[in-house]
Amino acid sequence: MSTYRASALLASTALALGGVLVPAAAHADTPAPGPAFSIADLTTALTDAEAPTASAAAGGWVAAGTDTAKGGPILPMKVIYAVDRGLTDAGSAGTLVEAQHSGTYVSLATLGAERRTKKALKAVRKQRAAWVFMPDAALDLRDVSSDSAVAHLAPEQILKQMVDPAQTTLTGTPTATAGDDGSTTYSFTENDLTMGGDPGTVSLTISASRVLTGFTSVSATETGTGTYRYGPQQVALPPASRTITLERLVEGQFLANLPREVRSAATELAKGLTHRAHGRAVKVAAIRAAAKGFTRYTNRALGAKVFSTSSVAGGVRITGTNRYLHQHAAYTVTAAGTKAVVRKA
Repeated sequence: MSTYRASALLASTALALGGVLVPAAAHADTPAPGPAFSIADLTTALTDAEAPTASAAAGGWVAAGTDTAKGGPILPMKVIYAVDRGLTDAGSAGTLVEAQHSGTYVSLATLGAERRTKKALKAVRKQRAAWVFMPDAALDLRDVSSDSAVAHLAPEQILKQMVDPAQTTLTGTPTATAGDDGSTTYSFTENDLTMGGDPGTVSLTISASRVLTGFTSVSATETGTGTYRYGPQQVALPPASRTITLERLVEGQFLANLPREVRSAATELAKGLTHRAHGRAVKVAAIRAAAKGFTRYTNRALGAKVFSTSSVAGGVRITGTNRYLHQHAAYTVTAAGTKAVVRKA
């Protein structure tokens, strides 16, 4: 069973979670532990715990645990739900901060390639940025369909996942073991259909108040355990001075190598025009039209006006501009008989 499936940036990390006892309404009709405990009884018991667990989690929760891939180190995990904000810290996989109906902040350290990232930040005058922000007005920390990492790790969602036949197939003979504190630990085997039928064994501990309090998951590839703590939480959003938008970061990666990018664009344009001429004279009008089309397409892709063109004798000048540092790089593409040639402007 994988309990971490919300974020593409952290999709390779699995997290097992658990918790502490909190007050909630008990349900007298939950099946009692016993030797005849069945999958139907397990399904009833887990379903019975959904509402009390959701009630306990509504005001906030924090989960801390570990995940160990087969043959790998033990990785610490932490998830915080603070109602309108959330945080997911998946150890080496990186950190996410989510803001309700706003978007997700991803630690730049998660992206790797530190030298390249530093060059990109310098190119757009955001050297102090440590987070990249991806806006998403549909992000809902209570709705798994919004692709919120925190929502997928909510304790009530763990229970829903287990009893939803579209997500999980329960197999074998489950057990229910009573604890001295009135809790019950349910152990069973299952196939996680969302992970292609990955089989595993799971233990869920539910308090006497019908709140999910413990979680252990073991599969052929990983093992995870952890604890929940319910109650109000605090998650601070990264300040604007330490944040860069994804679009600006992409622009920075391009601008960090502006002269090379302009030369490459001019060279590819010239090669294409020469090839399409098929041994005939390259036309000046064709050069200018192709350059303008390339400029429109690239600027639209970058979300910024980086390239511009101007006519020169026999062809066109292609100019790349860093609007943040007021730097320029330019090359010309001109007709020379059956070829289009490139020169530094």
